[in-house]
Amino acid sequence: MSGGPSAAPPLALAPLATRVGAWILDLAVAVLAGAIAWLPGLWIVGTRGTWAEQTDGTVALESAPAIGLLLLGVGVIVQLLVSLWNQGLRQGRTGRSIAKSKLGLATVDPRSGEPIGAARGVLRWLAAGILGSLCLLTYLWAIIDPRRRTWHDLIAGSLVVRG
Repeated sequence: MSGGPSAAPPLALAPLATRVGAWILDLAVAVLAGAIAWLPGLWIVGTRGTWAEQTDGTVALESAPAIGLLLLGVGVIVQLLVSLWNQGLRQGRTGRSIAKSKLGLATVDPRSGEPIGAARGVLRWLAAGILGSLCLLTYLWAIIDPRRRTWHDLIAGSLVVRG
């Protein structure tokens, strides 16, 4: 019997297409949650706002009802919080976001095979949001990385596997 730590079981890397599918589904979860507030806000601003034709022929919003703007803001905040909970906290603690659980994927520590924890999950979520907003290179990187890791996986020390 060895006294050292046991090695993690071999991990089957998640296919990129399945990872993209999970990302799209998780995005849809957050957008739908936020849309409960921002869609009515958008309707209020669009129908009750003051619009004026500009000299160049375009139409611009000159003023909008406060409730419409408030609902737009609440919707965006709800969308961010749902995404943070699902793709940061939940995925960090359990290894699975809502979509990853449905598609049989998990985000794990490559050394132990265990979930990465809430703090690293939130770090990974932040890195994905920032890097994904700046450029798509983080996602393209997974195509050439032998372990299919994105930059946010590298930053958080995580690996997405089947499981």
